Amino acid sequence: MRQQEEQLHLIMDESDAPYRDDEYTWTLADDLRLIRFAKEHGLEFMPDSDLGKLSQAMDASRNQD
Repeated sequence: MRQQEEQLHLIMDESDAPYRDDEYTWTLADDLRLIRFAKEHGLEFMPDSDLGKLSQAMDASRNQD
C-alpha cells in the first residue's frame, strides 16, 4: 500500500526577509510589480484591499486606451 504523499507548505515571516525594516522602503513600483506578477499567474486580490483597488484602477486605465 502506498503512503499518502506529504504536502510541503512554506511559510515566510520577517525572519526570512533579506533585509531589515529600516533598510528598505516599499514603493508604488513594488506594488505594480506585484500586481503584474499576480495577473500573469491568474491570481486576484481581495476587492477591498489596497492592492485590489490599484489592480482595478490599472484594468480601468488599460480599458480606456
